[in-house]
Amino acid sequence: ESKKKNIRKEAQSSEDPKRDTSPRSQILQSIKKLVTLGIINDNKDKEGKVTSELNPESETTFAEMLKMVLLLAKKDISDMDNVRVRNTSAQGQWSAPYIAMAEQLKIPMFTKTLNVNMPITRGMAIQLIIDVLDIEMKESSSRRVYRDVPSRYPYASAITTAVQLGWVSADSNGFFHPNVSITRAEAADILAKVIEWQDDVPKKKSIFNRFNPIEPLKRVSRRSLGFL
Repeated sequence: ESKKKNIRKEAQSSEDPKRDTSPRSQILQSIKKLVTLGIINDNKDKEGKVTSELNPESETTFAEMLKMVLLLAKKDISDMDNVRVRNTSAQGQWSAPYIAMAEQLKIPMFTKTLNVNMPITRGMAIQLIIDVLDIEMKESSSRRVYRDVPSRYPYASAITTAVQLGWVSADSNGFFHPNVSITRAEAADILAKVIEWQDDVPKKKSIFNRFNPIEPLKRVSRRSLGFL
């Protein structure tokens, strides 16, 4: 029997999410939320047939993570098709308009030489979310954020901010694994928590004054552009 699951169908079949609080159930609910909002699209096989298989344990590339975060932030890429993308690995690819938007936003990690088709790490994924949403970061203290995230780690401040906002946490042994590639399931879970946080911002009058709560999300494009 194939280990691949129909994630979307499985998520939709969960009648009462409160009844099952397992990590697996939480991931399914996160995926369902992102699919509903158009942040995740149906996967297609080589023949263009919809498979609806997210392959949750697969690694997420820079381009894939960027696309999801830009859609979450409701960035309009409709004019990016006519913008020449500087990044060489994105030229002529489905990701070109998204990378062009990242270059326009001056997201530091999206340099001309970055291979956007390579997996993105957990630490860099958090930094990307912080940068796109333009959230003011909390400075990390002199102590370690987690056992494997020293205060001088390049993305320590971003991880500290994400921890305080309730987006991420360490494993049972106190490790965050910032240099490990983020899986699609992990990315979906974090982005779902970001959306929950956004919904609470107006109520709590967040101290992150640079961030403006986004309006209800809607699909930016009807085109099917590769993964998600």
